[in-house]
Amino acid sequence: MYQEEIAIQADVELLEKLLVQHRYIQAWEQGFEIFKELQVDAAKKCIVHWDIENNVDYIYTLRENIIGVNLTLAADLDPTDQHIPERLESSRTYISNIIPKIKRLAEELYFD
Repeated sequence: MYQEEIAIQADVELLEKLLVQHRYIQAWEQGFEIFKELQVDAAKKCIVHWDIENNVDYIYTLRENIIGVNLTLAADLDPTDQHIPERLESSRTYISNIIPKIKRLAEELYFD
């Protein structure tokens, strides 16, 4: 599993919208062609985007902090996959690019 975390000056409700509404996902995921299934897990308080083609779960977890919200994005790879090194590298690239885009969009909308 690979993960990154970032603090965002916005509220949880706004970030939840950004992570589940298609129009926002298109904005922050621009440049990446990933076909995925979206799952909201209220019990675990997370949102999962399943990358169908690569069988990777991208797990978005939100936690309130003093200035807003901490967003953790983790890539959970299938341990039986024979292509783990390649999948891990592409997951790192995806997460490193997506996290700042989500932060930028959330803060633009929050302060608008």
